[in-house]
Amino acid sequence: MSKKELKRYKVIRQWIEGYITGKQAAELLSLSLRQVYRLKKRVLEEDENGVIHKNRGRKPAHALSEDIRQKILNLRQSEKYRHCNDVHFSELLAKQEGIRVSPSTVRRIRCQANIPPKRKRRPAKVHRPRDRKPQTGMLVQIDGSFHRWLEDRAEPMALLAAIDDATGKI
Repeated sequence: MSKKELKRYKVIRQWIEGYITGKQAAELLSLSLRQVYRLKKRVLEEDENGVIHKNRGRKPAHALSEDIRQKILNLRQSEKYRHCNDVHFSELLAKQEGIRVSPSTVRRIRCQANIPPKRKRRPAKVHRPRDRKPQTGMLVQIDGSFHRWLEDRAEPMALLAAIDDATGKI
């Protein structure tokens, strides 16, 4: 039994024994009053087992079977797909092998098998800010944007703005 389930059991037991109210139990467990009533009913019927989640120990319905996982792993290590990244590999699996899995699933299988990625991520390029020009007029930056400034009364027009680099004046 986990700590969370043990706490739930103790609080529900306190409620059953009359030390706290149902509303207080709901606040202590951060649940709605309806959920606390449901838990109380299960504790009365099953005692401690009433707070244990019923899916514990079960394999999820949407989990990949071990056969498919092993097939994906073998294909990933084959010469045909060895140089693919995870996204491209998942696309090729769907297209050529008929196995539809997400790139994150492919990545998870690859990481569990200790297979390194196709390449390491490159570090971000450092862009140092350019110093302003020392004198007015040495560099004037001009930019324009086409837009329907007069709505439907005229064709789109370009608004031009010129900014002096040294002073920042428009």
